[in-house]
Amino acid sequence: MSHIPQEIIHNIVANIHDNRVLRGIALVNRAFLTASRRPAFSQITIDATNALSFLALVESPHCTLTNCRTAVTLGDLDFEGDSAPGHAWLSSALALSQHRAAFAFVHDLAVDFGHYDADYDLTRTLMGQLPIIFPAVTTLTMLWSSYDFIIEIAEAAAPFARLERLVVGRSKVSAVDPSPSPEYALPPPPQSLKQVVEMPGSSVTETLLQWLAKADPPLQLELLDLPQLSRAEDMDDEQDDIGARNPAIEDALNSLSGFLRDLKIDMYKDHCMDSLTQYIRWPAFTALRAFSLTYPHNVPDSALVALLTPMRDLKVLLHLRLAGRVVGEEGSDTAAAFDALFVSPNFPALRVLEFTYGWEAVKERLPVCAARGILVLPEEGH
Repeated sequence: MSHIPQEIIHNIVANIHDNRVLRGIALVNRAFLTASRRPAFSQITIDATNALSFLALVESPHCTLTNCRTAVTLGDLDFEGDSAPGHAWLSSALALSQHRAAFAFVHDLAVDFGHYDADYDLTRTLMGQLPIIFPAVTTLTMLWSSYDFIIEIAEAAAPFARLERLVVGRSKVSAVDPSPSPEYALPPPPQSLKQVVEMPGSSVTETLLQWLAKADPPLQLELLDLPQLSRAEDMDDEQDDIGARNPAIEDALNSLSGFLRDLKIDMYKDHCMDSLTQYIRWPAFTALRAFSLTYPHNVPDSALVALLTPMRDLKVLLHLRLAGRVVGEEGSDTAAAFDALFVSPNFPALRVLEFTYGWEAVKERLPVCAARGILVLPEEGH
């Protein structure tokens, strides 16, 4: 056993994802202990049942977690009462982090603030102290219960000096109706931010984009994932059929265009396509390499062609994904117009054209793409 190279041991153990097995492997010898430590502690959930014992582990002079790269999920730490474990963990963790970077091995942090919506002061305390406890976080996931939680997002994310990826979404655990956030100036987003992902159902697209657009100098975002490009919030249902122009969304998207490499948009209304076509300045997206669009199943095929037409001159677009089902219009020759879009010199860098739940006759449109070396991926099963 001692003659096995450490690299081989690491490769074997890296493919084991059962923590019970990893704990057993750690008892074999020092080589297997070292190899099993990283996968065993790659993901940790801290809640009221283990918060203090995990803190004791970190405080130990024999702790070697500093050699790991760990993702931590903060569950319900239980702050009910002055002697609750949450208060003890928070004060001890804060003191330990101020003395030395005890939690510097945590690079990925997920917090569900829905556990604490009944106590807004507690929420703000956590928001202020988590960046001190976890100073090395590069990926931050935050779940909130309120419908428009942009103030909380801004305050919680801004102090993380190394933050590169921000994921925001709605919490499912809160049973209370949170109080509205007070109105005051938002802190700017951290300049280190490279990726922003909004989870489905969070309903903060407009305010999130407005916050990102306030950065000075502009953020060099590489990925922007919007699950729900909706109409303006003040537009009532009677106006629903006149279009979905939302100047706030348009201005924010256009302001972020220069650095975006990957843009994902999920539209739940067919008329949102008109807004993208008419008001988004696609030629300004000079760095865009991947664009994914999910649209409803009742979009006219001509609308999709109209959207793609101003994108045809993007110089570095490599991957185009279209997910939805278009409706053919009587008497139209949209298929020919679609094919014409992919004739040289249009889309000069395109290498992958992906259809998910797309045209049934996609195979008839392959020759023009194949001639240019574009890989066409049709819907599953074709």
